[in-house]
Parts: sequence; structure tokens; C-alpha cells
Amino acid sequence: MQLEITHHLLEVDVIGTNSSITASEKGEGWEKALLLFLKMTHMYVTPIAVTCNAANSACEKGVQ
Repeated sequence: MQLEITHHLLEVDVIGTNSSITASEKGEGWEKALLLFLKMTHMYVTPIAVTCNAANSACEKGVQ
């Protein structure tokens, strides 16, 4: 039996990025949340207010 591996390109969008930032925040990974926020422009994803709030919240929890 031969295993075939197919590569799929994932489309990065603001909704998925927001979800990742929020998940990092809840997992106490504020550094990852901030890094993802900063890399968004390199991924051609424009942050929206929800994105900024999620990143801000992650950083606030990281300080506590």
C-alpha cells in the first residue's frame, strides 16, 4: 500500500488570523499572538479592529 501525500495551499485570511491570535491569547502565548499580528502585513492580511483588540488583550494578559 502506497501512501500519497498531497500538498494543499492554505489561504490566509483575517478571520483565521484573528482566531489564531485569540487562541494564542487563551493559551497564554502572548508572544506568539504578537508575532502573528506583526507578520500579518507580510502575509498580505490587513488587521481590523478585532485583530488589534485580540493582540492587545493577549499582551495585557502577558503582563499580568
